[in-house]
Amino acid sequence: MYLHNSKMKSEYWSYLWLVVGFVFLIFSNGIWNIIPIATWLAPVFLIRFLRTQTKIKGLLLFAPVYLTAWIIMLYGVYPGEVKVSLVTASAYGIFFPAFYC
Repeated sequence: MYLHNSKMKSEYWSYLWLVVGFVFLIFSNGIWNIIPIATWLAPVFLIRFLRTQTKIKGLLLFAPVYLTAWIIMLYGVYPGEVKVSLVTASAYGIFFPAFYC
């Protein structure tokens, strides 16, 4: 029973690292209120999440979250050019997660 609760706590913390990294990532760049410390902390929490997961499961959960963060960050950066923002965000969201592994 204790081992089961311990594993559940571990999973809880793992997903918490992902959510915190996601929030920091949104405020680390783009047109939102940039918080300089978020630029440094986002990768720490995202890497921590990936280290608590298997590679495949971690990337399958991490890539869409990372892509979503980049879409939010770059939305409106290129005024009137939503396609450019989406293409740029998609490029970052698809290719950068590979560097975290």
